[in-house]
Amino acid sequence: MLKLPGDLPEPAKSHSPAKPAKAPPRIKPLYVLGAFCLASVVVIGFQLLTAGSRGEGAPLRRDEYDAALKLWEAKRPANYDVDAEFFSNNMPVDIHLEVRGGKIAVMTKNGARVAQESRRAEWSVDRMMQTIGQDLHTQEDPNLDFDVRAGVRVELKAEFDKEYGYPKLYRRLATGSPINYSYDITRFTPIN
Repeated sequence: MLKLPGDLPEPAKSHSPAKPAKAPPRIKPLYVLGAFCLASVVVIGFQLLTAGSRGEGAPLRRDEYDAALKLWEAKRPANYDVDAEFFSNNMPVDIHLEVRGGKIAVMTKNGARVAQESRRAEWSVDRMMQTIGQDLHTQEDPNLDFDVRAGVRVELKAEFDKEYGYPKLYRRLATGSPINYSYDITRFTPIN
């Protein structure tokens, strides 16, 4: 090859074989599985900690329930709308009630209208208060067992509205048992 003035010299030729380019590092399947398991534990833990949109409430005491029931019976409006979230064994149910003249006029369950009056009554605020009273009575009587296995501890928690007495939230937690439920009243609007 003819060299002209100003040409750059050719690089020296190496007699060693060319090295292949390094492959990017592989992510080991066990690391991926471990990261997935860790993320799952974090998500499940967060869901357990935040079950119910308003917190967990304080341990239920008989005097608080009695005062709330008395207040509800005295101040219960004849006309009101209520929205509630129920959870039974982690199955959510959204309820909307329109009470007029002390009776449920309109009810939807997960967005579907419920026409049968007897089915509507079981979701009323009055029925919620009755359920809390029954659970409290069962907890106070050692001969009653909440229909769960021996050794299962049941914890009741609640928070009541200070103006009307309705249960803003209620938790029935049976450790070691699938028989758990809770509800939050997310909106309560008296109608004049």
